[in-house]
Amino acid sequence: MRQRLIERIFNSVHRGVSFGFAIVLFTLFSAWVAAGYAYTFIYATIEFTSSEAVYMVKVLGIGLVAATVVHALHFGLLHRLGLSGFSRSIRLLNGKLEDVRDLDDENELEHIIDALYSITRQNFLFSSVYSFLFVITAFALYMQFSQKVMDSILMLVSGLAACLIYGYFTFVISEYLTGPLRVRLEFDLYEKTGLWKNKYFFSIRIKTIFVILLVLLSMVLLVITITRTHDTFRMALFIGESVFTIGIIIAILGSMLTLSLRRINHATANLADGQKGFFLPYFTSREIIDFSHLYNIAAREIFELRTELQQKVEERTEELRAALEEMEAVNENLLNTNDALENARRQADLDMKIAANLQMALFPLRAPRVKGWDIAFAFMPKSGVSGDLFDFYSDGEQLRGVILFDVSGHGIASGLITMIARTVIRRHFNQGWDKGLSTVLRNINADLIEEIGSSDFYLTGLILRFKEDMVEYVNASHPDIYIKKGNAVQRINPAGESVDFKSFFLGCHDMASEAKVVKFKYKKGCTLIITTDCIYESKNASGEQYNDSRLEKSLRDAPDGKSKEILEYLLRNFQDFTRSSELDDDLTVIVMKQE
Repeated sequence: MRQRLIERIFNSVHRGVSFGFAIVLFTLFSAWVAAGYAYTFIYATIEFTSSEAVYMVKVLGIGLVAATVVHALHFGLLHRLGLSGFSRSIRLLNGKLEDVRDLDDENELEHIIDALYSITRQNFLFSSVYSFLFVITAFALYMQFSQKVMDSILMLVSGLAACLIYGYFTFVISEYLTGPLRVRLEFDLYEKTGLWKNKYFFSIRIKTIFVILLVLLSMVLLVITITRTHDTFRMALFIGESVFTIGIIIAILGSMLTLSLRRINHATANLADGQKGFFLPYFTSREIIDFSHLYNIAAREIFELRTELQQKVEERTEELRAALEEMEAVNENLLNTNDALENARRQADLDMKIAANLQMALFPLRAPRVKGWDIAFAFMPKSGVSGDLFDFYSDGEQLRGVILFDVSGHGIASGLITMIARTVIRRHFNQGWDKGLSTVLRNINADLIEEIGSSDFYLTGLILRFKEDMVEYVNASHPDIYIKKGNAVQRINPAGESVDFKSFFLGCHDMASEAKVVKFKYKKGCTLIITTDCIYESKNASGEQYNDSRLEKSLRDAPDGKSKEILEYLLRNFQDFTRSSELDDDLTVIVMKQE
């Protein structure tokens, strides 16, 4: 109800005067909050003479009116008289937003959206500039009139605090008022071009830090007030104003987050209801903008997949209808027609299952048959889509390499990253056969940073490359490889536990580091065991982790038989420990025995 009232008032001022002035009018209300904060501080800490009081009332009154009028003129107070604003973007908005329904041209839409982003920044900037000039002018005039240095400094400090409060209010309120229109136009632009505008100015972290600084500054001013006055009424007046002002600031920050979450829930509900479910935020904080970009990618993929499935269902339905018509026309072929309908139904079910397992089709379905190696693996996603990625590279019957990577998190977003990473890793492994394995890993990391570096996802993983009887091995923050010979089990770690030979995570900016290449020979009867961290971190009902020591013991106790027997023993021991049918994370285990 309150939101609708604000929208009605805003639209009335917009239609009656101009869009820019409507923005300024609402932000000017916050100027009175900031001014009240400064005035109560001055009232509590400075004792004016009668002449000083009269002088300051005139200065503050004239200055406040002047700053307000200039601010309003800047953003289009006289738009109806031909003065639409001081900057091109403001003039564009005041002129073009008379009727938003006429905005059909793609370039015009893009310019209007850029101007909406710009007016928020400009309102923040110029409200701060005008209020700061007003504070400096009042300080200088009072300093010259009264010759009281300390009182003048206190006036300056309280004025600067008011400028900060006013600037914060201005930016957040401008975002809120321009948000609905900007989002609607961005949806229109996407429908025409398939592109999103992903701009941001501040982050939630910066806004939160700004609020904390304002709270600290308020506490400092409160201490000054207590030390400079013994008037209980004045002190209580400033304390009340401080609590009121800071309370509003914190409430606005909370409302901003609540409104953003409400829009996320609304978009998710639309997606679940079969609509496109795209999400664009009213507030352009960096974290929310980055989230909306990744969310919209996933939503578009889901919507396109759902549309394809719906088309297939419609096609199958049409086939069934044709079959029914044929059955009615040709009674003597009734049995054959019924068989055809049953086959069509089974085919439709199979198509649905294939679509649901689209990602699974990208991974190896069975262990490769290669010369000299007996290989078995277990791949168990936590949910339908996995964040684990593994692959085998071979040339005919000759094993060339094995990879195992783990994307942070699990679910749809991690699954999308595995699809990108699989192509990047396979390309660089094949193209880098004659290059050092550390170079191959570095090239993979560079491409991953370019592809997913802004997504807040990262990968751990390892690469094994087989040349004759030698294994080359690099590791990017992934769990160690184990080698089993009979009942003896050890980690592949050339420097021992005290020195780490691994590189940092892959796909992260500012995290690049060189991985050391480990080379070791394998002998007949040796078994390599590779796994993701799920097996270490999974817990039993008592909260104990399975951890590496239990894994090593399980490997020592495992029968020295086929790789499948070792794998089955390891998984059985793991499941007996956790006593749970649900995994905490995606689990992949690869067992390779040299024959």
